Amino acid sequence: MKNSNPKLSKSKEKGPATKLKVGERPPRNENKRVTEQLKVFKEMLLKKKATLANYIKTELSELESADKHHLADLEEMASDTHDTDSVCEIMAVGADTIGQIDQALAKIEDGTYGVCEDCGEQIAFERLEALPFATLCVECKKKREILHS
Repeated sequence: MKNSNPKLSKSKEKGPATKLKVGERPPRNENKRVTEQLKVFKEMLLKKKATLANYIKTELSELESADKHHLADLEEMASDTHDTDSVCEIMAVGADTIGQIDQALAKIEDGTYGVCEDCGEQIAFERLEALPFATLCVECKKKREILHS
């Protein structure tokens, strides 16, 4: 038996996915929802950026601390060098991620956030929740990974 209550049936309905071209704005009736989502994503991006920047700053100060420069046997020095190299690599990845976050924040400002750079389709909300600085939809990301493997 079908429910005749229009409020209940509307809550279960899902509208068609909005397909926007790069630089195109959503229809007016979606503006409020999109604005709220953008605020959430912007907040997520800013928190992630602050966390990464804090981590990098802490690691840099530890690398530069005086107790790191002590006389030790060769084995200990090799271990310290390996540890330092690993920390530097992790910090490089963090700095790269901060760059991607800055690009995502710029896209929020210019109205192109959430649009796939390859196909121009909207990036799935779930993907942006998981990786808020994603620039490609899942399909285009898969295609790139296949091409570069």
